[in-house]
Amino acid sequence: MFKHFDPKFENSETDIRATLALLVSGIYYLALQAKSTGSTFCGIDINTEEGKIRIEKTVEKILKQAFADID
Repeated sequence: MFKHFDPKFENSETDIRATLALLVSGIYYLALQAKSTGSTFCGIDINTEEGKIRIEKTVEKILKQAFADID
């Protein structure tokens, strides 16, 4: 994945590796926390379809903004 992304962001102010690290680690934490405690995080329950969709839409928005910055 990085071999495709790194060249695109080479002359960009966006650090795509840091952006992806935050997104992946955040999703990982949310999944672990939700499954182990069954509780919400910031009022979002990713054990529900609505919660999953909220997270997916936000990740998509962040990535779209990151890629818009390189155009």
